[in-house]
Formats: sequence, C-alpha cells, structure tokens
Amino acid sequence: MASGARGPGQPACATACAKAGGASGILAPDGKLYVSVLPDDHKHNPNYLLVDHIAQTVEVEGFVWSKDGVNGMTILSVAIAK
Repeated sequence: MASGARGPGQPACATACAKAGGASGILAPDGKLYVSVLPDDHKHNPNYLLVDHIAQTVEVEGFVWSKDGVNGMTILSVAIAK
C-alpha cells in the first residue's frame, strides 16, 4: 500500500494484499498502528480475520506486543465497532 493510503478509497488494493499475506495494519483511536502477526497455530494467514473488514471501523481483540518501535497483534476476534 502506498504511504498514507488508507481508508474507504483503498479497500480493493488492501484486500488483495491482505489475502496474499501482506502485512495489514490496525489504526487505533489513539493513532497507534498495530501490524497483524501470524497466529500461534500457523494454520491461517495473519489477516484471515481482518479480510472481511478492510477499511471499516472495527473492535479487535488479541495479543499485543511491541518491539523496537513496532506494535504487533495476533488477532483473536474482529467485530464491527458499535
């Protein structure tokens, strides 16, 4: 995805990248960016729960970590935000 490209104008590109296993980002309300990370079971693409929610506002639950300035999340569930 091009730098700064996000939101409703980019869903087709973002969906194709997510299905191919490219890193997907989750932008938190506080502006912090989290990158989807491979699940522990290694059976699924790290984006399999996000693909149906590209460019939507969602609530995400998972395991969060941070290393060397990069925030990652192994996603456990995704739902449309209330």
